[in-house]
Amino acid sequence: MDPFGGFESWLPPPTRHDHDRRIDFPAETRRLRRVARRAAALVLVWVALAGAGAADLVLLDRAADDLLATGTRTTGEVVSVQPANRGRLTFEVRYGSRTAEIVRDPKDSYLVGEHVTVVFDPADPDRVRTTEEANEDEFFVNLGYVLAVAGAFGTAVAAVAALGWRGRARAVAATGWRNATVDIVPVFTTTRGGLRRPQPEIHVRYREGTGIRLRAVPSTHGAKALAIFTDRLAWVGGWGRHMVVLFPNGPSRPGPYVVPAVATAKRTEGGGRR
Repeated sequence: MDPFGGFESWLPPPTRHDHDRRIDFPAETRRLRRVARRAAALVLVWVALAGAGAADLVLLDRAADDLLATGTRTTGEVVSVQPANRGRLTFEVRYGSRTAEIVRDPKDSYLVGEHVTVVFDPADPDRVRTTEEANEDEFFVNLGYVLAVAGAFGTAVAAVAALGWRGRARAVAATGWRNATVDIVPVFTTTRGGLRRPQPEIHVRYREGTGIRLRAVPSTHGAKALAIFTDRLAWVGGWGRHMVVLFPNGPSRPGPYVVPAVATAKRTEGGGRR
């Protein structure tokens, strides 16, 4: 139920004008539940991505530790050091008749002529490290960090979206839809970085004279593409932070289009006027 004590804070009483033969309202309410399920599935995708990144880093560390434990050791001599301002932090070491490039830790420094202990795999000479430097493949290290960080961020965003759509689906199932006239009002703010365009406002005017101001929520069902919409037929459902605006057509294709929104204030006389 509405935690704010009544649907009338956000929606007027239902009337016969709320119905329209062009819209299958029960189907649109069910579609909100499907959107919520898809958003929940995306959480799993992002979790898997983060897990893949973490697994990549663990496997790289494990392979480096295995080489340290089982590889053949010999003494090598540093023959060149890549300066820190040249990008990659590496040094070259000569051991026996071979030379290898070793990725070094930023906090470590080496001098030409310095002796280090090289550890290599006799069966795979390309697998080489020193006792101090794991020499892990930079591409896979970076890939692991990118996947882990992107996956963690994506998981958080997707989880918020999934919970939001779940709340909206439940709210609209409880309230139904109310006929309204809607303006999508672009919002511009000036910051130090220049002009910024946050989510637009949605000014709703109900048939019986009241109105409410909503703010669109960042979503793949966004409202920015509808910013030219004024005096458009729409239907509104839900309450408080779980409101949805249903348009008979989307910005780029025919057919019902839903926009998630939150109320910035309760319904008032003329509250949706620009």
